[in-house]
Amino acid sequence: MDNVKKQDEKVVYIAGSITHNPGYHKQFKYYEDYLKRMVQGTRVLNPVTMCENAGVREYNSCMQITIVAIVTGPVDILVVIDGWENSRGAKLEVELAKIWEKPVLTVSQYVGLFS
Repeated sequence: MDNVKKQDEKVVYIAGSITHNPGYHKQFKYYEDYLKRMVQGTRVLNPVTMCENAGVREYNSCMQITIVAIVTGPVDILVVIDGWENSRGAKLEVELAKIWEKPVLTVSQYVGLFS
């Protein structure tokens, strides 16, 4: 993961349900593209592609990657997508973001900040 952040760039992490969501690939890709399109200067960290790019498929190993990104990485804001509240992993990511005082917003709240 690239930890160098450009000036005025917002780094957004998408949190949502993966394990029990058969359409998670499309859902996460949709929101990644949507956020980039709606708010210029947004870099999106998509946990699906993060784990796939690292060659990780196992839940605990993927969660380790995402936790590091949220806690020590360049993440400014955590954005929750539909169904996140049904995900044990997304709930953990939300709690960690709150502990590290990073805003947790819905997609519409994030886009609304810049409209």
